[in-house]
Amino acid sequence: MRDLMIIVGVGLVLGVGACGKSNPPVMGGATVPVATAPSAAAGGVDAGGTAAKEDPSEAFKVVLEKGRAALKGAQRERFEILSQAEELKFDEAHKAQADAFKALKKTVEGFALGESPAELATAAKRVCALIEDVRVGAQKLVDDGNVEIKVLDDQQKELEAKQKDGGKVSQATWDKLDNAKQTVSVPVLAARHIFLALKTILNESLTLVEMGPRQVHLDFKECLGAIAKNPISFELTQGQLKKVLERANYFTSLE
Repeated sequence: MRDLMIIVGVGLVLGVGACGKSNPPVMGGATVPVATAPSAAAGGVDAGGTAAKEDPSEAFKVVLEKGRAALKGAQRERFEILSQAEELKFDEAHKAQADAFKALKKTVEGFALGESPAELATAAKRVCALIEDVRVGAQKLVDDGNVEIKVLDDQQKELEAKQKDGGKVSQATWDKLDNAKQTVSVPVLAARHIFLALKTILNESLTLVEMGPRQVHLDFKECLGAIAKNPISFELTQGQLKKVLERANYFTSLE
């Protein structure tokens, strides 16, 4: 029987299988310098000695200097993801979803972790606020799209059963179903681009946690801990959130 795959090329870029499962990420990006324990080199709890603990701005300067490659790499990846999202074509029947996606994309594009110690000092709370703000709209795109996809899946099963019983299904009917599936899948794919963009922000957050001062660890532990109680449905993003939270928990356990 025919296997109606939905926009395979885009799915591969997103690291998502046809059944919605996450495959290993295929996108590039700068490697985040990860410390196994806090050290002066990593800018962790005791980075720079007592002075760093008394003056968080010094630790933030370490982030901006030694973590710059990782931060910029995540930003470039986010730009590429959102640029790919612009290629998705919504039909007229999904204009409301297209408008919702554009608003989400604009929100994510406008976010920046920061280029100064003062900005980095508030980054954790801003990251968490962004996630909470964006995830609701993105998840609605996924949920609404999956309802439409299920209707077409049921139609496909009916046609397959008809063929199995000896009935005839024209190629035009299969083509129409293929086209309909691709159309209703666009909002879901758009949402997944948003979730992947959030993942790149969490990549930046991991760099900040690895090199930042104590208050960063505490802030991420508190706000990501609250978000983790209601996991993000997109596995790649949730996995990165969990990684950032685990590192924040690790560092605070040593303080």
